Amino acid sequence: MSSRVCLSSYLAALLLTGLAALLLTGCGDDGRYGLEGAITFEGQPVLAGEILLAPDTAQGNSGPGAMAKIKDGRYETSPGKGHTGGPHVLTITGYDGQGNPQSMLPDGEILFRERKMDLDLPKESSAIDLEIPSDDSP
Repeated sequence: MSSRVCLSSYLAALLLTGLAALLLTGCGDDGRYGLEGAITFEGQPVLAGEILLAPDTAQGNSGPGAMAKIKDGRYETSPGKGHTGGPHVLTITGYDGQGNPQSMLPDGEILFRERKMDLDLPKESSAIDLEIPSDDSP
């Protein structure tokens, strides 16, 4: 019976050590960085939309992609789900924000056609403001 208690204590200590290691490493965010900023079109805030961030494989970058929602002229990646740094291709869609949740266009009318933008992102969390040129209207 004593060896059973000893084995249970050992397994419990091993489990606690593993959990502590996970907590100290930040639960494994895989080297992802936050990105946020303002986004405008024709000098006005983009009220709704999204930005997809894909590593630029043509530039030798790889890893997981990320997404940022645009709301009220600002965008931000979700905590722990940001970019990995290096060359990325951003795909940006913007809407006027005048939609109705029950309609086919919950974010409103399209402000500009899908815009692709190359951006070399730092390997740290950062803020970058984006301006969509007016020649991209629908």
